[in-house]
Amino acid sequence: MPTSIGFAPGPRGLPYLGVLPQLRRDAPGLFVWARENFGDFVTLPVAGRRILLLSDPASVKHVMLDNARNYRKGRGIQKIRELLGNGLLNSEGDFWLRQRRLAQPAFHRERLARMALGMQQVTEEQWLPQLHGAAHSGAPLDLGSGMTSLTLSVVARALFGAQIAPEDLKAVERSMPAVLDRGIRRTRAVSDRPPLPTPRERQAQRAAAELDRVVHSLIEARRAGPEGGDDLLGMLIEATGEDGRMDDQQLRDEVMTLFLAGHETTASLLTSLFWFLGDHPAVLARVEAELDAAPGIGADSVRTLPYLMACIHEALRLSPPAWTIPREALQEDQLLGYRVTPGSAVMISPYVIHRHPDFWEEPLQFRPERFLEKGERHSHAYLPFGAGPRGCIGNNFALMEAAIIAGLSLKHHRLTPLGPLRLQPSVTLRPAGPALMRVTAR
Repeated sequence: MPTSIGFAPGPRGLPYLGVLPQLRRDAPGLFVWARENFGDFVTLPVAGRRILLLSDPASVKHVMLDNARNYRKGRGIQKIRELLGNGLLNSEGDFWLRQRRLAQPAFHRERLARMALGMQQVTEEQWLPQLHGAAHSGAPLDLGSGMTSLTLSVVARALFGAQIAPEDLKAVERSMPAVLDRGIRRTRAVSDRPPLPTPRERQAQRAAAELDRVVHSLIEARRAGPEGGDDLLGMLIEATGEDGRMDDQQLRDEVMTLFLAGHETTASLLTSLFWFLGDHPAVLARVEAELDAAPGIGADSVRTLPYLMACIHEALRLSPPAWTIPREALQEDQLLGYRVTPGSAVMISPYVIHRHPDFWEEPLQFRPERFLEKGERHSHAYLPFGAGPRGCIGNNFALMEAAIIAGLSLKHHRLTPLGPLRLQPSVTLRPAGPALMRVTAR
């Protein structure tokens, strides 16, 4: 390997703390500023460590695809292993590859299409009455809360089919916020030491135990029942590889991963999408015209509603829920002529890359047409679901779910933002506080 010229440039920051205060105050803003001022590879000093921010798509391809074996998941992801266990998000190496191969058939398009009916039913039963009630009463609707509850119900139906009892779903809804909050605090902690047993921590531990109880009871009941079915849990139970089937603990870890990744990210996407559409009347009018002309809304909507899908992709570009992709180098490497030492934290931020003026015209503008226009774009300039072998296994599930929920919602209702969209960067880029909307009937 050619001799590198040293470490990438970057701000000096405060003694020891580096840029930690700015990182905690506004991490997305800091990352964008760093790229604008220091280039596509920046060294950010943070509490005695270096974070290497990478924003060059060709180099991102090197890290995530060409030399992916040299880069494992970053420290932040590893800190939530207590919640997710050794599921697809956390596992590494040959074990991860085995699990990926076992789980992949459950996400084939034909099987996902059979889940579309469940997505429609949950949306029609749980969400559309809320829209109708808000339109009738004129009371503001908290979109963020509504989307979180809806997508959690959708992923529960997809995982467990119609077999999940209402009391179990309520237990999941009760437990998930505290468990997610705990995960956020763990990923943001500078120290790797276990958290102190504060009342907040003990509450989160009780919530995690309740979530574990529900998941294990559902796995046990499903194993005792008949084989078959189109829900994800049944497919995972029946999945067989060279080493046999998953045991109960591994099933638990995969279910927890799907719960977290399958509802929080889609809820954030839909909240941003509705806000962008409500804030751009001409774009919304075109979406409504497309919905009015469509034969129906369901599994084929990803194909039959191209403009709505372009809006979904544009929302993913500007507000990617998976806004950072942390990696850790295992061996010496070189990126853009700079040194990457073993153990270095390499941070890839879709939020930053999606705003890169070298790859996006008018990058801060919400312009869905860019996803309908012909033209070449670097394969790693748009990565809302990651890239390479560790790309999100549920990307097609999420896109189909977003199209169905958005299509059914906008078919007969119009949502208008009652304030700016404020996003909080944590494990995902999620709404900060209520996202209030005014709902009117079309």
